[in-house]
Amino acid sequence: MPTPTDRSRSNHTPSPLQATAPFQAMAELSPDLLLLANPQTRTITYANQQLRQQLGYAPEAALQQGFSFLEELLKPAGRQAFAAHVQAAASLPEGKQRQWQAQLKGANGHWHCFSICCTALGATAPSQLLLLTLRRQQPPLPQEARQSTGNIGDDQLLRATIDSSLDMIQVFKAVRDAKGTIIDFEWILINETSKKIFGPVVGQCLLQHNPGVKKEGIFDTFVRVVETGIPDQQERYYPHEQFKGWYYQSVVKFDDGVATTTADITLLKQAQQDLLQSKTLLQDVIDAPRIGMAVYKALRNEKGEIFDFVHEFINRASLEMLEGEDFTGKPFSAHGENALVQLPQFIEVIESGKRNNYVREADFLGQKVWFAITNSPLEGDRLLHTWEDVTERKIAEQEIRENRNLIKTVFDVSLNPIAYHKAVRDTAGEIVDFEFQLENREARKYALENRTGNRYSEAYPGIKDTIVFRLYCQVVETGKELNTEVQLKLMGRERWFHLMAVKLGDGLVATALDITERILSQEEILRLKEELAQKATDKYYSIFNAIDEGFCIYEVVYDDQETPTDLRWLEVNPAYNKQTGLEGVVGKLHSELGLATEKYWFNAFDQVVKTGDTVRFENWHEPTQRWYHVYASRIGQAEARQVAVVFEDITKRKKREKQQAFLLKFSDTLRTLSNEKAIEETPLQMLAEFLELDRAYVFVLYPDDDRAVVRAEHRKGSLVSILGEVRMSDFPETVRQIEDQTIVFNDIDGDTRLSDLNRTSLHAVDLQAFICASVRKGESNVIWSLAAATATPRVWTKEEVELIEIVAERIWAAAERARAEAALQESEARFRTLADAIPQLIWTNDAAGRASYFNQRWYQYSGLSPETSAGPGWQAIVHPSDAPAAKEKWQQALAQGASFETEYRLRNATGAYRWHLCRTMPLKDNAGNLLEWFGTATDIEDRKHIEEALASYNQLLEQQVEERTQALLEAEKLSVKGHMARTIAHEVRGPLVNINMVLELLQQEQAATKTQATTTYFDIIGKSTRRIEAFITELLSLTKNQNAAFAVHSLQQLVKETLTKAQDRLFLKHIQVEETYAKDCQVKADPEKLKIAILNIFHNAIDAMEAHKGVLRVVVRKNEQRYTALLIKDNGCGMNQEQLSKMFDAYYTQKPSGLGVGLANVRSILQSHGARIKVESKPGAGTTFMIYFDEVEQ
Repeated sequence: MPTPTDRSRSNHTPSPLQATAPFQAMAELSPDLLLLANPQTRTITYANQQLRQQLGYAPEAALQQGFSFLEELLKPAGRQAFAAHVQAAASLPEGKQRQWQAQLKGANGHWHCFSICCTALGATAPSQLLLLTLRRQQPPLPQEARQSTGNIGDDQLLRATIDSSLDMIQVFKAVRDAKGTIIDFEWILINETSKKIFGPVVGQCLLQHNPGVKKEGIFDTFVRVVETGIPDQQERYYPHEQFKGWYYQSVVKFDDGVATTTADITLLKQAQQDLLQSKTLLQDVIDAPRIGMAVYKALRNEKGEIFDFVHEFINRASLEMLEGEDFTGKPFSAHGENALVQLPQFIEVIESGKRNNYVREADFLGQKVWFAITNSPLEGDRLLHTWEDVTERKIAEQEIRENRNLIKTVFDVSLNPIAYHKAVRDTAGEIVDFEFQLENREARKYALENRTGNRYSEAYPGIKDTIVFRLYCQVVETGKELNTEVQLKLMGRERWFHLMAVKLGDGLVATALDITERILSQEEILRLKEELAQKATDKYYSIFNAIDEGFCIYEVVYDDQETPTDLRWLEVNPAYNKQTGLEGVVGKLHSELGLATEKYWFNAFDQVVKTGDTVRFENWHEPTQRWYHVYASRIGQAEARQVAVVFEDITKRKKREKQQAFLLKFSDTLRTLSNEKAIEETPLQMLAEFLELDRAYVFVLYPDDDRAVVRAEHRKGSLVSILGEVRMSDFPETVRQIEDQTIVFNDIDGDTRLSDLNRTSLHAVDLQAFICASVRKGESNVIWSLAAATATPRVWTKEEVELIEIVAERIWAAAERARAEAALQESEARFRTLADAIPQLIWTNDAAGRASYFNQRWYQYSGLSPETSAGPGWQAIVHPSDAPAAKEKWQQALAQGASFETEYRLRNATGAYRWHLCRTMPLKDNAGNLLEWFGTATDIEDRKHIEEALASYNQLLEQQVEERTQALLEAEKLSVKGHMARTIAHEVRGPLVNINMVLELLQQEQAATKTQATTTYFDIIGKSTRRIEAFITELLSLTKNQNAAFAVHSLQQLVKETLTKAQDRLFLKHIQVEETYAKDCQVKADPEKLKIAILNIFHNAIDAMEAHKGVLRVVVRKNEQRYTALLIKDNGCGMNQEQLSKMFDAYYTQKPSGLGVGLANVRSILQSHGARIKVESKPGAGTTFMIYFDEVEQ
């Protein structure tokens, strides 16, 4: 690529007469007084500042006075000699010198001796220029120095030559280390241009001053030139230190160093880039229309007559029409007959300077086609030739002329707008209007309604004053066909139409082809050809008004330090408002609208302005709260500071991407969690941080209990926790809507869906805006919900609602899965622990009856290995006499899928057989399909031995209990007190003593051979006798009328002592106890009887609660009615109304054991204490006993 340093100067040497500028650049740095003089005209054309410093004479004055000022400064005796020397120097060859000495008056008024060197610069006289160098003489020089003065002119000529260059000229000496390796370069000579850029760097090292040369490879190039002696020339982009641009550098070896010439070609590069962009834009505009275009230049003979044209340019559409054959540079006559036919029209355009257009038929690429052709004159014997394939339109016109049938004329021609208009005449027979008779679909595009029967002038007001009306009248009156192009204003827009019409009856059939775009394209192309390429972008910015993307032109505003500080809108397109939400911004600054635009936007546009590079990026704009995809390019030169920006709002896409990334991370995190508590808590934190929530929580609604339990939450530190239970009735509208759908509240204060109670309850927990997404599976009334909330109003987006619904569903599903897995694991662990802990032999079989599991007790008892036990191997230890019956029953069970029970003997590890009770049950799914079998074998050998002994004793016991029970029932009819109770106690306790004695003897007898089974049976008998003994004691307590020992006691202390007695039962059922005691609650009571009553209530509460889930609440307090109250509340099964009404009746009970005298005794004891008892209970909601004692005076 040509640059100022390679071609423009290498092929041309400036004349010395034109060398004033280089001398000026050199002279300003010279310590000598320098003058550039013309001896023929006796004029001084240049003098440096040393004239003022050494002789006290202004350079401007010297330029005005010429030689006369020197003559005034010379001693009179030296003036004639000066003139002679100058005249002699004027005849010297170029580069030769003449030297002499003279005395001149200095600035201090004293005479000084000057050595004057006069160098001839011109090639020939009389155009000779002389360089006069006046050096003030110093003390005598050494001999060798005096001998070198003869070359002073050559040094000055060299300095004048290098300083005359506007390029940077530098000479470097290589700096080598001890091994001779080049480690740096030292400046030894620079010209004036280099000095202005680098400063006085002679003697300094290159890498210390400009380290960037190492990175850009310049240092390596210098080394290579020194080592090889091969010169180097190349373009470089250098962005380091004080430089930032393109440079053309030449490097040659000089001694043990290099000499370089460097030219700044940045502006040339930018100009080339701008020209390339402009050419590309112009080419795109020309290639855009689907119209063939070509530029031809006339070829004239020696008489000046046009005999042909040559192709200079064709567009892309032309190439496609010509099937890719490029005719550029070929004569027009190469097109054969088509060219000869059109040559007269081409010549007409060139000769007349006027455009012509016509439609012609031609054989084109083996087909008959019609072209609509326009030829427009251009400068320099050129014309623009455009053509459009209108074959379809011409065929339609021919069909119109050949077929006068109205329907075929209108609908079978083409897709062009076609209509039939009937003439409307006045009484004189003159056409005054037309009436719409029929229009095709294309014609109706220009109408808002069906115009059949309407007047032409009604549909198009003012149409009768246009050329269209006159042309239509001519067609009807003369019968001549119409085929022309017209311009008219239609629906508020100026448009071009190609009109064609033929007469039909007393009217005409007309078709109008909208050619506005073609005409505008032709006009625009002509206009672009006449304008400078670099303005094409500015001229066509209106194109962007039709695009969906936002488009604007910014002026970047800078401060005094050239730092971008603001943006001014110069132009915006209609889509700008839609993309940004900003209106009326043209001419305003961002700062005027209060837009705190981020610094990175300024930096991006600043880069575009200063470098001319186009940039494409995506970034967030805080003031408009949107993401944008941006394409920015500079308009004009950097000085204009204008940037064209095309952008698109991609906020929704960014949010979707961000949400999708969150869901991926969320799902990954969820998969790592197995604990239900962690599954609910961890995702809440992720959701709250992602959506910037003040609070997120999981709660479960229990509508039947009017309560909601907040199980997990994530909240900001300033908010109070809401973990625990709340009443659902405090949030009536919210709860009602949660059951059916996801609910969304943007601001509860302005939402009419909420009652004051609901709104107050929400304020109490700092909820101002929230979303609740619920999950309820099956027919359960329990509702699981996820809530996302803020303490301030917030407009929730559709995407946020959908995200919360997705998160809720995933958390719930994960929690359900974790619960199921935990339950399964717990069940399996519990089963194996239980199976290994109990004395029975336990096994499982698959659906086909194959053994799949045995507990440890099986292996210990049988002595078999797991491998031997598998399959039918277990049958080997069944007694041979029992095996057939056992096998038959097992086969029947397998066939029927039913459980069975049998007894048989099994051989143990010592070889002995013992009786076992075998039970096997099938396990089926909900559909009734058999899954597996579960079997147990209980050792009943000891039972077999003691069954006979136990049978007689059990028979006796059962007989006596039956007799005494019957007697008790008979006695109840008369009285529950007195002699009957004592008789029962006497009669029953006697046999009980006998039974206990026999039991003790049997235990001693079986002590040596006692098994776990016999121990179990003995325990059963013992528990039975103790239960009868407890019954007798309880019965007698009802009949006793002992004197009560009343005294003042602490109710808290009595309750705590009673709880201690109930501790075994509480422990066995894992019941949790919650105690609340008020201070100084004293009652007057018989402590032992009162503790019996309280203990009885505790036992009933414990029996009513489910193991591991029960909570017993005990409260002692005072109330306002001067009572001391004891509240005992359980969360057990509760009672219905019938049970409540009978609970204190003697012998009423719902328990499988017991006689129902406990609560009757409780009421009796409390009545003796003057206390009142009240009971509240509902099925499934637990029971509360409330006992009120009279307050004891302190």
